[in-house]
Amino acid sequence: MNLAALLFSLMAGLSITVLLPLLLIVLNNSLNLPALHSVLAGGLGIASMLTGVGLFIYCSTLFKLKGKGTPMPLHPPQLLVISGIYSVTRNPIYLGYWLILLGEFLVFGQLLLSVYLVLFMLGNHLYVVLHEEEELKKRFGDEYDRYMSAVPRYLPGLIRTKHASPQQPIQ
Repeated sequence: MNLAALLFSLMAGLSITVLLPLLLIVLNNSLNLPALHSVLAGGLGIASMLTGVGLFIYCSTLFKLKGKGTPMPLHPPQLLVISGIYSVTRNPIYLGYWLILLGEFLVFGQLLLSVYLVLFMLGNHLYVVLHEEEELKKRFGDEYDRYMSAVPRYLPGLIRTKHASPQQPIQ
């Protein structure tokens, strides 16, 4: 990974998962919006955040080793990564971000964090459907089409895309 891609990745990740949530916590408190607090939710939140961070690190490592690139647009993978967790979900990095943001909501309980999570998920979904999948089809052609047909967009084994066909497993 080159230095520019590493710095971009670090700044993007920190902005999404640390800076914006901190600003929303301050705003939530200054507007006296509701906040829910629970020891159980806090514990689940910490587990969710750690899982999300681990997922991001794991996926970034797979992109480096198998894809010869990074998750960032500055240095995208040269090869389609379909092994490891990518054999059961096409978008585990987004899942990792969602788990981090869900964890922050559970730990801090701020209403605006839940709104941010929903809007972030919606934005990610629109980006994936309207842009990212089309770009990957152009870059990887039939290989990506087969991958889309065999592996769900987000949740392994639960929600299949319109392209899904369990009879066509990825090797």
